Amino acid sequence: MFFFVNQYLLSNDSSIEHAEMKRLKLFKDHNAEAKLVTRNYDQIIHATLQRFGLTDDQLVNMYDFFAGTTDYVGHDLHVSDLNLPIEYQVGTGNNYQEVKDGDRLVCIVYFTGGTVGLVNHIDWFDVAGNVTLRQQYDLRGFKSVDQFIGEDGQISFERYYRPDQTIYMERYYVKSVQNTPINSLNVLKNYQGHDRFFDSEEDLFAFFLDEVNKANGENNVFIADRPAVAIQPVMNMQTAAKKYLWMAMNHVNDGNNLKSGPLNPMLQGPLTTDLDKWDGIITMTEAQAEMIRKRIGDKKPVYAINGIPVKSNNQRTDMKYRIAGQIIYVGRLGEDKQTGKLIEIFTRIHKKVPTAKLTLYGYGNPDDVNRYKKQVEDAGLTGIVVFAGYQVKLDPV
Repeated sequence: MFFFVNQYLLSNDSSIEHAEMKRLKLFKDHNAEAKLVTRNYDQIIHATLQRFGLTDDQLVNMYDFFAGTTDYVGHDLHVSDLNLPIEYQVGTGNNYQEVKDGDRLVCIVYFTGGTVGLVNHIDWFDVAGNVTLRQQYDLRGFKSVDQFIGEDGQISFERYYRPDQTIYMERYYVKSVQNTPINSLNVLKNYQGHDRFFDSEEDLFAFFLDEVNKANGENNVFIADRPAVAIQPVMNMQTAAKKYLWMAMNHVNDGNNLKSGPLNPMLQGPLTTDLDKWDGIITMTEAQAEMIRKRIGDKKPVYAINGIPVKSNNQRTDMKYRIAGQIIYVGRLGEDKQTGKLIEIFTRIHKKVPTAKLTLYGYGNPDDVNRYKKQVEDAGLTGIVVFAGYQVKLDPV
């Protein structure tokens, strides 16, 4: 079994997630067993899978795994299903509904975006109007988390539930110097007959990866895809497994000195003192593979595998049906992607080819996107350079 290790799967994803999803489809087409592995709690992740054309058996999420809900089939849950006391008055609203006991606000029920009244979470208030408890609901129709809120408005303690409302995990928090919550303890309740304690979510994640490996007979292949979250837990696995580091990034800090510049801090250990923990390194280009080989010698194999495997039945569109001068960009909008440089280059192109048009498909930090829109406006290209946003189905484009 191949496991592609990541942090999350979101409604708007970056190139790492898109690469993983295309890999999953390609592996399935070749009857090779593979799953996406995610760490973060996510009450709508199974709906997100469907959005991208994936199925529940192509995912194993850490919280799903410990709750025993990886293949759970539930039901829709509306406010009318909450069994609120009959004396409470329930308001109306498209995005949320207030619940009152006379004049006192008891709670607010929030709905999941893109659904018609499906419960997402409930905020409960004390008599002074402070939120004291937030209850998160899995989109499959059950309460999955109680989050207890302190007087400072920050989470202090969480309980995680199975559909039958038995508790499988507790998480504790302390305050940072900035008064933000820091996870200080994770307790896996009665797991295989014992309570297990973990100081951090990273430690819990490494334990989870070992449990997934054991559940699938060990000696499986784990590919660390998202560097900041996957590298350390994969390296820290204790069970027998094949571990590969996927280079989803530039390997050096200095982008102008790829051959001998200082390594990115996230890769410093994995490519030097911890190199022995890997079975191989995967890059997206042969050029990068050769640079890595020169750094590590023949200590570990380095494979060049394109990051975006694509299998499509679409036929190439004849040139006579294409829009002359049409240029599209697909990806995240940001300076590390040189979006500003792209707009600058297109401005020069448009002066030579007035019929040219640029359409940008993707999302970015709002401040960055606003700056790019201002750049377009200043260049007099409003309506010619179009920001089309994040779109899942790009085949027609």
